[in-house]
Amino acid sequence: MCEKRPAEKEAAEKERVLLESAISIVTRIPPEALAAEPEEVIQRLSSAEFARLVLGPEIMKRPDWPMLWCRLICWIKYIICVFRCPPFLRDVLIRSVGRVKSLSPLDPTSKLVADPAIGEETPVGGSISISGSANISGAGRKIKKYSLWYAPYDVTPPPPGGKWVDAPPDHTPLPAGWKGPIISIEYVPPYGHTWNCGPFSGSNVVSNGDLTRMWEKITCPFPPPTEYWWLNGAPWNTNAPPAPLNGRFTLLLMVEDDLGGIYYDSQRVWIDNQQIVSSIKGIKNLKPCEDLKMSKKKVPILGEAYDPPIDATITPIVSPNDNFNYYQLWFRKQGAAAYSDIPPGIIKTPVGPGVGVLVDWDLTMLDAVTNPLGLPADQLLKRGEACPYTILLYVCDKTHLSDTATPHYKYDSWPVKIVNDLG
Repeated sequence: MCEKRPAEKEAAEKERVLLESAISIVTRIPPEALAAEPEEVIQRLSSAEFARLVLGPEIMKRPDWPMLWCRLICWIKYIICVFRCPPFLRDVLIRSVGRVKSLSPLDPTSKLVADPAIGEETPVGGSISISGSANISGAGRKIKKYSLWYAPYDVTPPPPGGKWVDAPPDHTPLPAGWKGPIISIEYVPPYGHTWNCGPFSGSNVVSNGDLTRMWEKITCPFPPPTEYWWLNGAPWNTNAPPAPLNGRFTLLLMVEDDLGGIYYDSQRVWIDNQQIVSSIKGIKNLKPCEDLKMSKKKVPILGEAYDPPIDATITPIVSPNDNFNYYQLWFRKQGAAAYSDIPPGIIKTPVGPGVGVLVDWDLTMLDAVTNPLGLPADQLLKRGEACPYTILLYVCDKTHLSDTATPHYKYDSWPVKIVNDLG
């Protein structure tokens, strides 16, 4: 067995001294101070004044004193929990909505962000799951019931700025203003904390899983024939009649234990069920059924391509309320194998509400003689040739729908006969 090197021995000795100091500090804390919550005790002990008192003037002169103090506080926090806290699990947390994760689940104002590298708040819509944990156990307690609620964002907050409707303190009844419940799960017979089927068993307590569930009766195939209840997935349909949800909301998870304890967690969310507008209205100055001649060269394609704000009453209308992503146009000659882009391709600026120019299309790109963009031959027109074409418009937003990354989107098409009348 290898003997510890001098540096390792010194580090181990420092750690031992820190642990002894931590124990000494905790034993000297007055009982009235320990009556406070553990986090409050740690906050008081973490002050610079207390550090000077404990470490002494010589250590405070060292450049590494903050690191020593940090390690000492970690030991103090651990020892206080061991001394004071009975074995108890309070796992009450919303971690994601619509499969979009919260940046910081412990922060009730945290955003849902699909791509942390971009950091842009992500709206969700359709039928969505709410995922997290609803688990109380230990210290003579176990979970009795959990429920999910929602409330609109306060659009007229007091200055200097707005705040999300926060979850109430623990062990208080649910205040007025919350709507729902979205889902309510109660662990009372015949619904139990576990399920059993022959040699198999499992838990009905949600720990880091989908909270949006419902009780379902299952027939066990193993003899003797029995039935059991388990929690099956039941997404929340935010687009359900009588009116889809659109706007800023706070979700609230409420968990009750069998001794009367009530615990909460909340998560902010933008819910978007607004429909995309995608419509081609025609070619400027071209009558219905009129041939489109290539000699016109650039022609404006008219239409609308936009996404209504999630909630038009919230101003200014900026992201994520302004949730438009892009639109794009393609064309296809009758009989061609596939569609081809109409330049410039993806366009990030919406057109509408109201009819405007979607793109100025240079028809000469279809000339088989010059073929300036190198298009496939089946998309081109020879001089003097005419053929029907289809123009296709696609518009989408940034919302994640029904637990997927698929956004709201819509296609529209417009037929037109093009004639190559170039000399």
